[in-house]
Amino acid sequence: MAGPGVAPDGEGVKQFISIFVGNGTAEHPNAGLLIGNGYDASGDFTGAAGGNAGLLFGNGGNGASGGELGQNGGAGGRAGLIGNGGNGGQAARGGTGGAGGRGGLLYGNGGAGGTGGIDFATSARDGNGSDGGRGGAAGLIGDGGAGGQGGSATSTRQNAAAGSGAAGGRGGLLFGNGGAGGSGGDATSSTNQIYQSTAAAGAGGAGGRAGLFGVGGAGGAGGYAQGYLSATTQGGGRGGDGGLLGGRGGNGGAGGVAASFGASDGTVLEREGGQGGAGGHAGLTGRGGDGGAGGSARVFTGTSTGGAGGRGGRGGVLTGDGGDGGDGGGFDTVRGVFPRQGGAGGDGGAAGLLGRGGTGGDGGNGFVGSSGAGTGGGGKGGRGGNAVLRDGGNGGNGGEGIGFVSARGGDGGDGGNTATGRGGNGGNGGAARLSDGTPTPGGAGGTGGRGLRRGADGGSGTTE
Repeated sequence: MAGPGVAPDGEGVKQFISIFVGNGTAEHPNAGLLIGNGYDASGDFTGAAGGNAGLLFGNGGNGASGGELGQNGGAGGRAGLIGNGGNGGQAARGGTGGAGGRGGLLYGNGGAGGTGGIDFATSARDGNGSDGGRGGAAGLIGDGGAGGQGGSATSTRQNAAAGSGAAGGRGGLLFGNGGAGGSGGDATSSTNQIYQSTAAAGAGGAGGRAGLFGVGGAGGAGGYAQGYLSATTQGGGRGGDGGLLGGRGGNGGAGGVAASFGASDGTVLEREGGQGGAGGHAGLTGRGGDGGAGGSARVFTGTSTGGAGGRGGRGGVLTGDGGDGGDGGGFDTVRGVFPRQGGAGGDGGAAGLLGRGGTGGDGGNGFVGSSGAGTGGGGKGGRGGNAVLRDGGNGGNGGEGIGFVSARGGDGGDGGNTATGRGGNGGNGGAARLSDGTPTPGGAGGTGGRGLRRGADGGSGTTE
């Protein structure tokens, strides 16, 4: 029998063991010192961080969502030697998403970042979304966590501004892929001309880089913006770089899309789609990531321009093709005034010693409606990427132009150059016509790239 005030032998052993082995609890979020999972706070709305795992084995706990106005999401708990990091919690309105927890030092994935605070304003105030939380990094082996999405914003009477997506976490130092970047939040404001509202979408987050071997994370897409007076978009996130010794670069995120009705007093406004994110570079071997597509733009009254496509990433220094450029975004204006054009295609990425240059992106199409005096112009095609021992990349085609009064097709992109291979072909020029079908001058074809054999020139744009 134990004496007064002394725990029974069995209970004392349990208490002693729980110091080293055991899962975290609400009262004691961290796991035992050696083995156990951190407390999962995701069911709470306190913004509390998830518990840390044991030093040897265990997963970090998920962070709690924010509850009160302006409260951040809780950070995810970290792992020890082996285990996954916890996910960050979603923020309350006005707060930032929680960061993802670090993966195990030897093995394990990083946790995903939490979504930024979302705002839906029905009274006479602006709506404001918040930024997402960064993805957690991996240790030696594992994938980085995805970045949190930007919080969306809606206002039924006033302006709206959304949060941006966060960067993805780094992949394992030895093996592992980078985490994807979070997408930008969407912004929607009132379409009633009484309020003359504006909308600003969030940018996409960058993809996480890899370590020695692995694929870079994809960049997040820019958000969508819709407002009466104006709509502002942001670019897509850059793709993460591939592993230093081997691995493909991540693709860039697509640019945000813009739509607005225009000013009721006839003020000339300009809207532009977001630029596509650049593709990530490869290291010693691997293909470069593709550039993201440019965002489209549409405005009822005013002018609009499509966003440019992102540049393709560089191929591996030793071997690997360059990434392709992203296509340019189109534009659509009903009452366009000034000449505008679709977004330019992104340039193809350069190749390494034994790779081919990336193909340039196609230019975006342009359209001016029956009430517009501006030119409907297609975007220029992107240039093909250069190479060293193999072929240069082909240039992108020019975009098509359609207009009520005048129209012009976009020029084709030039082909990439090379030292010993064949130069890339030039892209074809885009066709053009009036809205009644009358042909107008098309874009010029791109010039073929230089090499031991010269690439073919692209043809001029024609309308059937």
